[in-house]
Amino acid sequence: MGGHLAALKSVQQPAQQKQVALPEIRQDLALYPAEHDIDGAPLWHLHDPLANKYYRMNDRDVELLALFGQKATKNLKRLNQLVIGNKVDKEELEELEQFLRMNNLVKGDAAQLNIYQTQLDKANQAVDWFTKYIRKPLFFRFPLWNPDKFLDKTILNLSWLGHKATLYIFAIITLLGIYLFSRQVDEFFTTFQYFFSWSGMVIYVLALAFSKICHEFGHAYVAKAYGCKVPMFGVALMMGWPVLYTDTTDSWKIASRKKRMQIGAAGVAVELVIASLSLFLWSISPEGSIKSALFLLSTTTWLMSIFVNFNPLMRFDGYYLMSDLLRVPNLESRSFNMAKWWLRERLFGCGIEPPEHFRPILVMYAYCVWVYRFFLFLGITYVVYTMFFKVLGVALFISTLISFLVKPVVKEIMVWWEMRDKIKWNYRAARSSVIFLIILGLIFIPWQKNVPVAAVMRGQIADLYVPEAGQLLSMPYLNRDEVEEADILFEITSPLLERDIEQATSRYTELRWTQASQGFNNSLRSQARVVNSELITQNEILRGLLEKNQQLIIRAPLSGRIVDVASDLQVGDWLSTGLKIATVVDTDNLEVVAYLEEGQLDRIELGMPAKFFPENIENGVLDAYVRSIDLVAVTELDNPYQASTFGGAVAVREDRDGTMNLVSSHYRIELGIYGTDEINTEKVVRGTVVIEGRASSFFNRVRKQFVAVFLRESGF
Repeated sequence: MGGHLAALKSVQQPAQQKQVALPEIRQDLALYPAEHDIDGAPLWHLHDPLANKYYRMNDRDVELLALFGQKATKNLKRLNQLVIGNKVDKEELEELEQFLRMNNLVKGDAAQLNIYQTQLDKANQAVDWFTKYIRKPLFFRFPLWNPDKFLDKTILNLSWLGHKATLYIFAIITLLGIYLFSRQVDEFFTTFQYFFSWSGMVIYVLALAFSKICHEFGHAYVAKAYGCKVPMFGVALMMGWPVLYTDTTDSWKIASRKKRMQIGAAGVAVELVIASLSLFLWSISPEGSIKSALFLLSTTTWLMSIFVNFNPLMRFDGYYLMSDLLRVPNLESRSFNMAKWWLRERLFGCGIEPPEHFRPILVMYAYCVWVYRFFLFLGITYVVYTMFFKVLGVALFISTLISFLVKPVVKEIMVWWEMRDKIKWNYRAARSSVIFLIILGLIFIPWQKNVPVAAVMRGQIADLYVPEAGQLLSMPYLNRDEVEEADILFEITSPLLERDIEQATSRYTELRWTQASQGFNNSLRSQARVVNSELITQNEILRGLLEKNQQLIIRAPLSGRIVDVASDLQVGDWLSTGLKIATVVDTDNLEVVAYLEEGQLDRIELGMPAKFFPENIENGVLDAYVRSIDLVAVTELDNPYQASTFGGAVAVREDRDGTMNLVSSHYRIELGIYGTDEINTEKVVRGTVVIEGRASSFFNRVRKQFVAVFLRESGF
């Protein structure tokens, strides 16, 4: 750049031409050769040491930089020939001047001060409330230390780590560690149980911290080995979770893509070396806290780094590796611009040139980033909701939707409006218009009348259980036999119960004799109150035992069919208390039971027609009608068939006592079945009932559901 400026000073400007002054470039800027572009064109990096930023420039831009700080004429013909040898348009200079001014790369003059002040004002206004009050408190950085001098002093002492011999030694140790591990696999994985204690957690934290510090030093030492400055070590807090970081921005001055990728991969490479050494040392270490720490270093820490640091969808190591691999600096912004251009061309076919050479992988990358980060923030929202108070979680959820969905869509639509003059009526525009109108119709027009609800069809059901452990004496009915109410289905005898009855009867008889003898014996007369009280108690005990014995005769609680008789049940078998031995089903009175979400309640009423679609099509589709609607929302599910924990469609949370509590508000509805005489079913049939209700739009249903969830989860 200095040669260009010297040549420029020797140029004599014609006096008759009007002079145009170009701003002077800051003297602290540095120019470094960069890796050639994909097409082989030479590139340069312009380094701004104050902002610690690098700007990529081509040969043409570098040649034009020589003209800045001088007075150039409108007619640049002679100047171009003497200085550059190429024709230069005034528009080229103005475009480059604008770039330099917008990035504050020129010396401060009146125009530059105005631009800088405008940028400050715009930056202050551009920070929305989501970024200011939610995103920044959840994600912020703490600079801790400038390690550059320390790295300069110590790097020579660690140069042996980069020798090939060292790598071979590490490889041998890794193979030995794997061999020793294969002989102690069971012991290796039982080590994990140790960490479910306070001392184990302390070891976990210390091992993780050691691994991550070595990770960052890996980046720093490799960058220093290639002549880069490392001005900052720091810690970033993401949702309160500390994440160390190292500033290796200076690596952009390295022209070799391979070396930059080595810097990016150095952190995980260090953790892999630590893992191999730890695996070997674990195999030969005695039991104790050190062995537990070695277990962590050989398993958890490096796996976390691979899945987190190598993720190219976040701005960690993987992002910069992907950027170098694709040879696309500023990968995020450039891919976003390319994806927006691609979308506009697919929608409108304006024929606008892409912002750069079209590469489909950039479009794919941009959409993957948008989808990934949207769901990432939803996950963070859920963590906030569960760890903090509900209102904060709901507010963060709404702000996430606004910032990552609503706001980008609105901004893109505004861009469409600004480029409306370039949009011509063509096939793509017509196709997009038709699809857009169809989507609007599907969302806002109340065309959907059917109300689908998960349901079960069942008759009156009674499960039969063994009331007391004993031996089966008789079972006059077999599986699928017709029974009438009060028919004896099973008779059971319990020797223990019979013994208790015999003892209770004997004691009761003895007390009655004692009571009858009180008139003839003075000593017995003095115990009359005690005897009478015990007699009453013994009478209750005997009555309870006789009732239990009577329950051993199991009768049909209703008329119907006996089904689900316990497999291989035979007379003489011993049965345990609480064993389910059969079920009686009344198939003449079938009903469909469903649980309707609160937002759908206003769409149905009594008598509305419906159809029941069973999961198995043995009975086909059944005609039904709404018979009853509960006026109060239920809080518990009365059967497991519809519970989500048993494969049903109704979301429940099961308590320790087995109670199935509904997650959201539901109303129990019953539906009658037409033509039950032709239906042959003995079990609960799960399926879906579709009620022909009032028409409602998709937007209206979502709105009601959103309001209901918001009111419930916010605690209002």
